Amino acid sequence: MKALIVAARSLRKAPVFAAVAIVSLALAIGPNAAIFALIDAVLLRPLPAIAQPEQLASIYLRSAQDPKAFSSLSWQDFEYYRKAARSFSSLSAYLRLPMAVRFGDRVENISGELVSDNYLRTLGVPLRLGRDLGPDEKDRVALIGERMWRERFGSDPKIVGRSIRIGDGTFTVIGVVAAEFRGIVLDWGDRPQFWVSMRWYRDAVPALAAVDVLNEWGMRSFVVTGRLRPGISPAQAAAEVESIGRDIEAAHPERARGATGTWVATTMPLGQARFWPGARSQVVTVLLVLMVVAASVLLIACANLASLLLTRAAQREREISVRIALGARAPAVLRLLLAESFLLSLGGCAAGLLAGVALTRGLASFPKLFSVPLAVDPAVDWRVIAFSGVLGLLVTVLVGVAPLRQCMGHDLASALRAAGAASRRSHLWNTRNILTAAQIALSFLLLVQAGLFLRTFHNAAESESFLHAGNLFIAGIGVPQPDQARAAKAILARELPARAREMPAVQDAVLSSVLPLSGMRSVANVTILNPATGTEPIERSIDRYSVSPGFLGLTGSVLLRGRDFADADAQSSAGVALVNQQMADRYWGGDAMGKHFRQGGEVMTVIGVVRDQWRRSYRLDVPPRVYVPIARDSAGPMFLVVKAHGNPLQALGPLRSLVSQLAPDATLDSPQTLASYTSAALAPERLAAWCLGALAFLALTLSLVGIYGTVAYSVAQRKGEIGIRLALGATSAGIVRSILQPVAVVSAVGLVSGAVLCAATIQLSESLLFGVTGTDASTWGVVGLSLAAAALAAASLPALVASRVDPALVLRGN
Repeated sequence: MKALIVAARSLRKAPVFAAVAIVSLALAIGPNAAIFALIDAVLLRPLPAIAQPEQLASIYLRSAQDPKAFSSLSWQDFEYYRKAARSFSSLSAYLRLPMAVRFGDRVENISGELVSDNYLRTLGVPLRLGRDLGPDEKDRVALIGERMWRERFGSDPKIVGRSIRIGDGTFTVIGVVAAEFRGIVLDWGDRPQFWVSMRWYRDAVPALAAVDVLNEWGMRSFVVTGRLRPGISPAQAAAEVESIGRDIEAAHPERARGATGTWVATTMPLGQARFWPGARSQVVTVLLVLMVVAASVLLIACANLASLLLTRAAQREREISVRIALGARAPAVLRLLLAESFLLSLGGCAAGLLAGVALTRGLASFPKLFSVPLAVDPAVDWRVIAFSGVLGLLVTVLVGVAPLRQCMGHDLASALRAAGAASRRSHLWNTRNILTAAQIALSFLLLVQAGLFLRTFHNAAESESFLHAGNLFIAGIGVPQPDQARAAKAILARELPARAREMPAVQDAVLSSVLPLSGMRSVANVTILNPATGTEPIERSIDRYSVSPGFLGLTGSVLLRGRDFADADAQSSAGVALVNQQMADRYWGGDAMGKHFRQGGEVMTVIGVVRDQWRRSYRLDVPPRVYVPIARDSAGPMFLVVKAHGNPLQALGPLRSLVSQLAPDATLDSPQTLASYTSAALAPERLAAWCLGALAFLALTLSLVGIYGTVAYSVAQRKGEIGIRLALGATSAGIVRSILQPVAVVSAVGLVSGAVLCAATIQLSESLLFGVTGTDASTWGVVGLSLAAAALAAASLPALVASRVDPALVLRGN
């Protein structure tokens, strides 16, 4: 305690030093705290409201050909495992999807789950009111979430027994699930707000009424999760699951019908299956890159603080030597120095946590943090505070030890002689210069990574012409009432674009079933009737987009040959279609005009070829694709794309009225400008570029401050020498050159070390880049030259000041 008091008094006498040290640490600890909060929310924090989650494991099918490809299970798979598996005390299954729920006169699509009757019991999720689903339910019943209970039913204490309309069925509410439960995965859309037994799926989801989901082996849409029996390890469960999977393949060959390749059953602990397994490696890589970058900034801050402490220690050598000469023991001096670094670290941690809170809120505001949409809520909690405390202790040890040798390696006589000496020359590779070289090396690494991710963001933004199509806004068209959806969409497909163009605020309007970079895909089974490879028809599953006339021109798509759709094509008895260049090259040798294919029993004639565009993700190649008139195929999703005069959102009100007039139950959902859509579509790339750019700039700033401080200290130590050299006729340019030459050497060593670091770590981020490689020479060259110039500029200021001192004043002072 006495050492802390003395250290506090000492720091109070040097407020500038203390402020600079605390701010440097805060700027480094803040990003580390924010990124750890994100890692905690995505990977570490236990899923709420689930009892003993470490005992739970999920079953998936993994492709034997592609280790990153996974599949869910069918309901038949689930039933087979439930009967055969002995490693689990309980197995459950669920399917999350939006369902139409009626509240009075309004129908809304709300996320819910179709579940096995034992779903919540397997997970150990508590209920606020009522009872759980039972195995022998005779009536249609449902559980609702506490959020829905409070927001939609006003926390009605008599909610149990009330009715709720879901899809085409009326369900009786039998219980309320605790609000803390958000499901067991983070990437299947919004959190579920109600649960319905799978036995009533036809009523809850009319779109599935014609599908025998309970007996269809090919519908692999269910996540199966089980609780391990006591004494059963995950490895034992995985071995049994794989064995049962082989039994299923042997007993039910129809299971493999329509599947491509070989699929092997596997298990994953619930902590690893909180989002789609195929996306885990990329998510972990992104988090690892961010953590490495933030840790590098912390190391730069530590090096900066160590340099400050070394400078302060050099100024206090005489004080420390006098203390030792007067009887102070070495441990007491050690405690004093560690106490100072501890107080600085404590202040840096406190300020860093405040910065971490702000940065965490900034991360949470991004619409999509990763390539998969994860419903995460990063927050500064006790784990983040503990992590920051550990960082503070680490900083205390790292920076507190640096000045010990310098402070305690001199006796009183040498300290007094040094204090009165005219100058003191230091070795080139003293501790300060080594720390400076390390800062430059880490800054080079971070700046290269930031440059590569900035170029990735730019390349992604340039990958689709649609993203630069102009003053557009986009809205989904929803028809919550399932039994009216087909008829309503057919009317809208025929009449909405033409009627919208008649509005004063609308310049053009088109419809599409898919938007680029949305991750959505619409496919159809197509038969190529006259392929170039032979006379036999070829059956394939091909991408199919439904669009309205004028779609190509409005969205910036390029028609290479033929013509676009016309309004008359919707009423024509002959089916027409457009194909992309990939489709034309693969199946017709590039000559697709006038060729035919069959879709859904109708023969379609190719009337045009479109350039390969509109990717589901900018990282994916454009597959073969057909475009059909949306007026003839409007059953799927539907999006309205509008080009407006002036502010595009000014046309929103009249368009909503028009949609309601044409189809009373239809709505315009999630309207947004093209700029907002682009921002959301490229949010992960923007986040990476923003984070790495900000952290790299911070690292550069800290490094330049460190270089300036090191050179300024060196100049102050050599003031007497510089005065003598000037008095003997040395030029100002020669003085500046003598000061900058060591800086140039240290900078060169730092840049070379940074290049080695980049080469050693580039594989970590290579998979996240697009349109640029990790060894891009232009990025490395620009960063190296810029960093070298910045380092010399930071050192030039104290060098110029030193070259202009008055030799007479310096000599008189000495």
